[in-house]
Amino acid sequence: MKQQTGLEWLVKEANLLENNGWLRSLIQIANAIDKQNIIDAWEDGNDNDHKEIALDFSNKYYNKTFKEI
Repeated sequence: MKQQTGLEWLVKEANLLENNGWLRSLIQIANAIDKQNIIDAWEDGNDNDHKEIALDFSNKYYNKTFKEI
C-alpha cells in the first residue's frame, strides 16, 4: 500500500468540507510546489549534460506517482 503524503491527506480532508473553494486554490499551489521540488531533485542529481533527460524522468515519475489533485 502506498504511503499517503501530507498533501493527499489535506485534499481528502478538504473534500469533506462544504465551502472549500479557497482551500482548493491553496492545495493547487502546494501541489505545484511539490511537483517543482521533485523536478529540482531530479535535476540536482544529474550533471548538466543530462538535464533534459532528468526533466523528462521527473515529470514521468510525478505523473505516475501522484495523480493530479
